[in-house]
This record gives sequence, C-alpha cells and structure tokens, in this order.
Amino acid sequence: MINTDRVLSPRFITLAGLTLVVAAVAIATVLAWVVGRDTARLEAIKTGSTIAVGLGGLAALWLAARKQRTAELALQQTERDASERRITELYGKAAEQLGSDKPPVRLAGIYALERLAQANPEHQQTVVNLFCAYLRMPFDDSEAEFAVQRTLQALLRDHLRPDPPETYWPDMEVRLSRATLTEFSFTRCRVRVGRFHGTRFRAETMFRDAEFTTWADFTGSQFDGRVSFTRVVFPPGTSFEDAEFHGQVLLDGTQTRLAQ
Repeated sequence: MINTDRVLSPRFITLAGLTLVVAAVAIATVLAWVVGRDTARLEAIKTGSTIAVGLGGLAALWLAARKQRTAELALQQTERDASERRITELYGKAAEQLGSDKPPVRLAGIYALERLAQANPEHQQTVVNLFCAYLRMPFDDSEAEFAVQRTLQALLRDHLRPDPPETYWPDMEVRLSRATLTEFSFTRCRVRVGRFHGTRFRAETMFRDAEFTTWADFTGSQFDGRVSFTRVVFPPGTSFEDAEFHGQVLLDGTQTRLAQ
C-alpha cells in the first residue's frame, strides 16, 4: 500500500505557501530597517522579493518531485495488484485442471502450476504442497494415471535439486505421508523437511545423494522393492520406526548430520 502519511495534504501546502510569504516580508522588512535609506530600502525590498521568488521556486520543485513520487508509488501498487490478480486467476484455473477426470487436462494444470511457481518464488511451497496433495490421493492403476504420477514426481525431483540453481526451489517441505509412490526418485534432492510417514513405495525407490536439512520421517513406511539410501544425509531425529523393507536396501555412505 502507498504510505499516505507521506503524501502532502492541501492544508500542508497552504501553510507552506503562507510561510514563504511571511518569510519574504520579514526578510524585506529586516533589510529595509538595517539599510535605512529610501533607495537602499527599495533595493532591500527587491532583494527580499527575489529571495521569496527563489524560495517559491524551490518549494514548487519540491512539491512537483513529491507529486511525481506519489504517482510512481500509485502506479507500482496498481501493477502489484494486477499481478496478484493474474496469479490468483492462473492458480485457480490450474488447480481446477488438476481436479479434472481427464489425464491430459491434469497434466496441463500441473505444468501451469510449475511455471507459476518458477516465476514467483513466494508461491513455490504452496505449489509443492498442492503437488504432494495430489500424490497422496487414491488413484487407479491405469497407464494414463501412471503417466500423470510420473510427470508430477519428475517435476518435484527436478525442482528440489540444487543443481542447476536457476530451477531449484530451496527450503521446501515435502509432505507425502501415506501416499503410494511408484518408481519414486528423490536422487540428489535437498529439502528442509521430508514427511513419509506411512508412505508405500512400490518398485525401485531412489534416495541416492539426497539431503534432509531439518527433519525426515519414515515411520511406518513400506518399501516393496529395492531402495537406495546411498550417501543420503539425514538430520538428527530421523525416524524409521516400524518401517518395512521387502527388497534390497543400499546404505553405502549414508550419514546422519551432527546437530549444530
């Protein structure tokens, strides 16, 4: 919002004008009194008038500059409001597409949300939350649905990798508790929090070179195929309580980061 406290009011402008007039009269009077002669008094009055005109010009320039600044702030606010409206409209349309019963429409919504988050970093966690919510929903085993799931998982993986930095969404919290994930890959991802409580991982699952900086929870999760935790960095307090592994588990180089 524009700071209206800093916008000049008509009352302030009137008082400033009267102050300049009084100052000019005072200056002319003082000069006339000090000089003493009629001719000199006339010159003093001229000098005082010149000073008053100069002060008035400076005041006019200052008022013009303040007016220009106020107009610029108003324009910036208008542009921000328009941008927020566009983002809200795009978000609403994409979220509606994500709820469609047609896989191609859902894919369009996924890509629209991904572009929105990439262009507006302040919305990245919201979009990640929405993607995770979709992955937590029950789904059928059709090939079309698997295509949507794989696309969504790949987008998450790509944006949670620090390299390349221009596409990285930092400091994210991933909420995939009780989701069913097929061929899930979290390779080289770096997130703040990973919630996988009660998550079922089907087929091969990859967490290789991943890092959780604050917290990770795999309590009650189930791995139905080979899983790689090679060189994963887990924070203190990471839980695998009651987790089930029904395939090969790779742990080479896995470490728990020491508390700071």
